[in-house]
Order: sequence, then structure tokens, then C-alpha cells
Amino acid sequence: GWLYVALALRNTTVIGVMGLMPVYLPGRLGLTEFQMGALLAINPAGQAAFMLLFGRLSDRVGRKPLVVAGMAGSGVFALLAAAAALVPGTTARLVVGGLAFVVIAAAFSAMTTGALAFIGDVAPDDRESELMGLRSTAKGVGGVVGPLALGGLATLTSYEAAFAVGSG
Repeated sequence: GWLYVALALRNTTVIGVMGLMPVYLPGRLGLTEFQMGALLAINPAGQAAFMLLFGRLSDRVGRKPLVVAGMAGSGVFALLAAAAALVPGTTARLVVGGLAFVVIAAAFSAMTTGALAFIGDVAPDDRESELMGLRSTAKGVGGVVGPLALGGLATLTSYEAAFAVGSG
């Protein structure tokens, strides 16, 4: 049960932050649309590589460490996204922003491989599909709550404050 709560909270953070990126990157960080596109492309490209690594690692170190690392990395992503606004200059902002997207690619891959393997390990044969579906439902809840909560908080405070709260 706690895995599903963690997945919902993780998606609240990540989808909440990601929902603000198309405005945050050019508006707050001053990046061009091309630079924004390049940063946004890092996450799916990184996931393709990290999935293989963490898939193998989950069989060696276990599932729970990867889930925990993925959850923690999701929080670090939000903090790095906020930190990008604190560094001077476009190049430095690109580097910190790029690091944030590498971190979320790794965090997503670790969390996903760990969570899917864990569910597969503990689910009874006659409930495995149901529990995999519940995983998607928990993530969907976070995907609804995150943009509303972090978008509202960013409106009342700042992007950086919303990202920091989301990280927590």
C-alpha cells in the first residue's frame, strides 16, 4: 500500500514541476524554445539508457533500494529545477537544467523498474494485473494533484518555492 502512496506523491512532484516547465524555462530562465526543447528531450533519452541499467541492477540489489532512490531523485529533480533560476547566465542555467533532467531520467527509471519488479514479486498470480493497474491509478492521482497544487502555489509565491515545496 505504501508503494502506491509513494507513487502518487512522486507524480505530484514530477508532473507538477513538468507541467510548469514550458513556462518556466523560457519565461523565468530566459532560455530559447530550442534550448527548452533540448532540455525536455534529455528525460526520455536518458530513460532509454537508464532503464537497461536499473533493470539489471534491480535483480542484483533488490527492488526497494531502487524505489527509494527513484523517489529521492524525483525530489532532487525539483530542487535542481528551482536552483537553475539562482545561477547567473544562460550557460549555467542550461547546465543546471540539464542536470535536473538527467536526474529525473535516472530517478524515473530506478523507481519504475523497482516498483514494477516489486509488484511482480509480491502480487498473487490472480491479482498481478490488478495491482499493476493500481500503480497506474496512483500515478494518475499524482498527475492530477501535482499540476493543480504546484501551479497554484507558483501563482501565489514563485516557481522556485513551488518546486521546493513539491520536492518535500
